[in-house]
Amino acid sequence: MLISLAKFVSRCRQPLRRFLGDTHGAPAVEFALVAPVMILFYLGCSEICQAVIAKRKVIQAADSMADLVARSEEVSAGDVSAIRAISDDILYPLPWTLGSGNAVCVQYYRKNSGGTVYLDWQDGCSGVTTTTPATTLFPSTESSLVRVTMTYHYTSAATSVFMPNGLNFTTTAFYAPRDSEYVTYN
Repeated sequence: MLISLAKFVSRCRQPLRRFLGDTHGAPAVEFALVAPVMILFYLGCSEICQAVIAKRKVIQAADSMADLVARSEEVSAGDVSAIRAISDDILYPLPWTLGSGNAVCVQYYRKNSGGTVYLDWQDGCSGVTTTTPATTLFPSTESSLVRVTMTYHYTSAATSVFMPNGLNFTTTAFYAPRDSEYVTYN
């Protein structure tokens, strides 16, 4: 029995060496190991780019809204709604509806001759917490500022898997009135 086992091992040695020394399938094995990592890397980069684009669009929309309000001498609730509709176009193709984590708050602050900053009017600020801006933001002693705070709740297929609550992008834009000293609200 011992002799036949030795013969069996010696007969198997050569095919075993050929099998272990064969490198014809090495590229396929390497591809099978590397491909999933590369695909995840590609999808991750794509997802990060989409989130950065969403953040930039939120900044641009808030900045545009503040700019449009600051150019007006007076605004109404309808004007602010129309400006919000413009911001919807800026945010396109991102899914955007007010509520469900998305909010736009337009505020108008004034600074009196004593240096006190107070809120003159606001629109659409329910559920949005803001603080009074610092007096150093105001251009002169008796002046005013338009402030737009926008919050966008970003979700996608990948963020819903890795971050079930998604990402919240919040940005604030400040503008001083341009065409008049103050912006009135009717």
